[in-house]
Amino acid sequence: MGFEIDPKKIEKLRKQLSDKIISQTEISEDVKMNKLLDFDIPTKVTLSDDQVVVAVKLLKGYYKDRPRDLQKDLDKINRNLAWTILSGGDFSSLDLHGVDFSVSDLSNAKFKDCNLSNCKMTFSLLSGSDFSGARLDNAESTMIVAVNAKFSGCSANGANFSLSDISKSDFSSAFLSLCNMSSSNILSAKFVGANLGGSDLSNCNLDNSDFSGAVLTGVSVEGSSITGTIFETQIQKLKKQGVGYGNGENSEKYKEGKSSGYVGKSENIYALKSSHYVKKSGKYSD
Repeated sequence: MGFEIDPKKIEKLRKQLSDKIISQTEISEDVKMNKLLDFDIPTKVTLSDDQVVVAVKLLKGYYKDRPRDLQKDLDKINRNLAWTILSGGDFSSLDLHGVDFSVSDLSNAKFKDCNLSNCKMTFSLLSGSDFSGARLDNAESTMIVAVNAKFSGCSANGANFSLSDISKSDFSSAFLSLCNMSSSNILSAKFVGANLGGSDLSNCNLDNSDFSGAVLTGVSVEGSSITGTIFETQIQKLKKQGVGYGNGENSEKYKEGKSSGYVGKSENIYALKSSHYVKKSGKYSD
């Protein structure tokens, strides 16, 4: 027989997730209706015995030195761990690519240096979790709650974080090109030195977030709230520190900044439609 999750826990999880989405003023009502209120919540969820075994093994750290066993067991359950409660677990460095963690409680878990590429985490709780150095490329993470989560140094190119609450999370030095973060609450988040080239941050709450030194080529923030947000390119940051360019000992720093996209093109963000780009003291001028 499968393991049946308490319906009360399901409803509690649904309420936590739905309240976070509904409370976001940046999300239009029609989007909420289509994406959230029509989300099918079953009256009960039954996990198979095999799914329960894999979840328990993960929580107990059984797969830490058994990578082949992990892949074999994941394939046995079609890489489906939706509706599981894995909060507080340590899954660092595991290969969990393609796993479906939808509608799961993954809060305060450690996914450091994990391979989570092509994973599904739709409607999951990720607050307080650590994804530092992890691979989240092309992950489907829409409608998640990931407050105070760590994504520093992770690779999440092409990932979907739309309609989510990722406020106060740290994306410093992360690779986030072509990400969809639209219609999300990204209040007081850190993107210091991150690469967000081509990403969609439209209709978001970006208030008080820090994009110092970030690569912002082709980024859209149209319709977003950016009060107190810091958009400071690497070249501006180094100038404040008294670093010159063009010759002598600083020429290599200039070349390094140019090759990484910090110099020149990254300043195109100031040509976008939103016009309240601010730094710690005053507004940037065109």
